[in-house]
Amino acid sequence: MPKNPKPGWEYKYSEELKQEIAYHKETGWVFCEDRTKYSPKEIAEIKKTQKNIPEKIHKIKNLFGGEIVKTEKVKDKPKSKKEESEDKYAGLPEIW
Repeated sequence: MPKNPKPGWEYKYSEELKQEIAYHKETGWVFCEDRTKYSPKEIAEIKKTQKNIPEKIHKIKNLFGGEIVKTEKVKDKPKSKKEESEDKYAGLPEIW
């Protein structure tokens, strides 16, 4: 928490981002310690698929700037052929 907190702001440490963040209670803006800013519109978009700002999204926004306009839930990566064959035999007794 900053030494001189400003009225209207809520401060907390984000474990996900590993830094202090500030949330303005009236406007909804989020400011991060590394100077990355999120508009209320961006926060609303992120909350559609995530509970918190994911570290990967934050790093990209911090590096490139810009605005987050759409997020999608990422599906699990496809299984490899080896994983698929192992799943086929899951629960069966071993014969070797």
